[in-house]
Amino acid sequence: MKTLINIREITHKEFCNLKFGDIVLVKCGGNTFQSTVVRPPFYNHDADEPDWEVETTNGFCDEYSLYVCA
Repeated sequence: MKTLINIREITHKEFCNLKFGDIVLVKCGGNTFQSTVVRPPFYNHDADEPDWEVETTNGFCDEYSLYVCA
């Protein structure tokens, strides 16, 4: 298993510009998963806490769960 050491939080501008096929890193607890964007940012008004999200191959993520390689 490869350890990712050079990652950083995604910026708001980068989040807003995500599109189908982009690669992002999703942090969940102490784990980091490489994911592919399958749906660009959209406002999820049906969520428990409505906010902007993207759909990835690892589920729906908000801006604060996403990282990119530095």
